[in-house]
Amino acid sequence: MLTEELRRSLKTGDIILCSGNSAASQAIIVFNKMQRIKELIKDKDVNPLDILGMLDGDKSLELSHLALVVKITQAELDMNPELAEVFMCGAGLYAFESTTGNIDWSGIRGVQINPLDDFIRYYDGDVYLRPLHFDTTSINLEMIETMIGMLGMDYENGIPGMFELAMTFNKDIRIDTDEPHCTEGGVIVLKKHNLCVKETDEHKLPPCKFGDGKEFEDFATCKIGAMVQIK
Repeated sequence: MLTEELRRSLKTGDIILCSGNSAASQAIIVFNKMQRIKELIKDKDVNPLDILGMLDGDKSLELSHLALVVKITQAELDMNPELAEVFMCGAGLYAFESTTGNIDWSGIRGVQINPLDDFIRYYDGDVYLRPLHFDTTSINLEMIETMIGMLGMDYENGIPGMFELAMTFNKDIRIDTDEPHCTEGGVIVLKKHNLCVKETDEHKLPPCKFGDGKEFEDFATCKIGAMVQIK
């Protein structure tokens, strides 16, 4: 549940992680688990009979989508009236994401910014927050400008796009298209504003690598809070 205390603490750049129920989301979750099984099989210290049990309780393997929190204040809107076209509901919290999964209610395919409450309400599945332990107030408008500059970019599509998504886990085989998938869009923003190291490869981080204790914590330049379920 998104409590008022948590709502007040949120800031631009905080990470939203989701576990969806759609066919596409469930396919991603199955792929997460298959890749984890392959890793465990290669570990000589792991008993093959224990592998399935080791997957239980790992919430990161259930993650299928990533978005970022956007926070805009009334003072920022007053100073930048052109932003009213993006933040049509006024000051408050929004979600930045690249997706095709919410076209039924947002009417948008690709990179978009929508009210956070709408995002949570309409998302078909579980939603978690991972706050960044870093004050982004001084760079808030710069981060928002980066996000706005990406609005309208299409989501991964066609054979090249599907191949890039399929190779997210594979470091040796890659194709980098111009269209951002969900984690790619988020990392582009975070990396541009030094919230993760420049070596972070936005093309090779599926959502499951943003869970508690997972790979993205090694790339972030600040500590990241634990996953808090809000739906």
